[in-house]
Amino acid sequence: MFSDKGFGWIVMALVFLEIITIFMLATPETAAGARDLEDHNTVSILGEDRARKANVFATKYFSRHFIETGFVANVRAALIPSEEKRAKATGMEDLLPGLFKSAAVRLEGLWAMIYNSYHRSYVMVFMLMFIVPVLLPTLVDGLVERRISIETNDVAKAVFFHGAKKILIVLLVMPLFILFLPFPVSGTIWFGWLLMLPIFMWVTAKNVQEL
Repeated sequence: MFSDKGFGWIVMALVFLEIITIFMLATPETAAGARDLEDHNTVSILGEDRARKANVFATKYFSRHFIETGFVANVRAALIPSEEKRAKATGMEDLLPGLFKSAAVRLEGLWAMIYNSYHRSYVMVFMLMFIVPVLLPTLVDGLVERRISIETNDVAKAVFFHGAKKILIVLLVMPLFILFLPFPVSGTIWFGWLLMLPIFMWVTAKNVQEL
């Protein structure tokens, strides 16, 4: 997918930057604030019934994948030592309490952010149900326009194709970033993503070079 190495490195840098940002900003308070605001946004986008189902979905699958499997408990046990282990760490009594308290807060924030990602995934999939039926006609129309251009001796514009293709790739991987953003995701972000996706798919198909 990332034949352009420079473009691929940019995407990888963005992934790394988001991971660092999550680590720096993920606290129970910020995650709870994001969840409350997104609950309100979900009601305005999908309605109260779907907003309630999004919360049920997030609670159910986060518990199934992280709580019931013991993953959360095991990570905490591995990173946060017990009182007995702390007592044995002689000479570090002043450092350890603050260090592990901070680590515990970050972990709790991380779990809260992951919970939010389940909630967002429900919203995203539900909205995709409306955009996917639009994408196929968009792709077909773009290819038809390209065929018309060929018949009229017009030329597909390579600069449009490569530019639109890169933006389209970004739009396709953008949900991975949206799911784990450490701040609230508004309806504007969702609708902007859904609006741009068919537009750049059409431009890419209209100017495709490989056919």
